[in-house]
Amino acid sequence: MKSIHLIFVGLIVLFTSCKKQEQTSIDFDCISQFDNEIDLHLKFNVGEKTERAFVYRSTDNKFFGFVGEVNLSDSNNRTVTFRDTKSDYNTLYYYKITYGLYTSKTIQFRADNAIASIFVPQIVKDTIKIVCNYTCSTYNIAVYDLLGREQFTQKDLLGNQTIPVSSLPNGAYVIVFTIEGRTIEKKIVVAR
Repeated sequence: MKSIHLIFVGLIVLFTSCKKQEQTSIDFDCISQFDNEIDLHLKFNVGEKTERAFVYRSTDNKFFGFVGEVNLSDSNNRTVTFRDTKSDYNTLYYYKITYGLYTSKTIQFRADNAIASIFVPQIVKDTIKIVCNYTCSTYNIAVYDLLGREQFTQKDLLGNQTIPVSSLPNGAYVIVFTIEGRTIEKKIVVAR
């Protein structure tokens, strides 16, 4: 009877430890840069979402320093974004996340030395060629004349785009880009 009890307890411990290992995972879903900020988009499966995960960064992949924490209970859909606001351009960074005893894989990301993540030519004819290296999320654009009147909008764009502006008369305009609640304004001149 005692040996059956020990086997039963052993199976419970084995099942519980396997279940915890299967449940706990935090991985990098996407990493991108917005001006000098690096966004780490994390996907996780940690069972109860009541604890915090900790973000560490290194420039040599040996010595990692604490950068900040992510409150998993504030997330939705098992995803959360951590924004590293202290990055320097043209620097290679290594990141990892810890949650209790779990440590994520280490990823690397080179902070681009571009001034902004969106490039738009200042003078355009019939199309606006948008170069956007922010790949973690879609963005919206709205084009306004200098009196603040909206000319048109485009929503849920991703990556590089070519937007027709042949319907706009010659003149100066402001394009407002919105990415995850942040905005960038660019001025253009339509000249044919």
